[in-house]
Amino acid sequence: MIWFTRKQKKMARNNTISYLSSKYYDSELKLDKAARRGDLKAVDRAMKEHRDYEYALLCKKSKKY
Repeated sequence: MIWFTRKQKKMARNNTISYLSSKYYDSELKLDKAARRGDLKAVDRAMKEHRDYEYALLCKKSKKY
């Protein structure tokens, strides 16, 4: 079961699905670029951002929230 953080719930409440989707895609590109450079700190930062947008999208689409 997924537990959404306050930040992710707030992101889901305050943004549209299209905005969250575009930011999710942008974060995926950042993650890919950081991985290609081999910068592990940048990969970690990008992964956290990517996870927040992904979970905010899931939260937005779920019926419970």
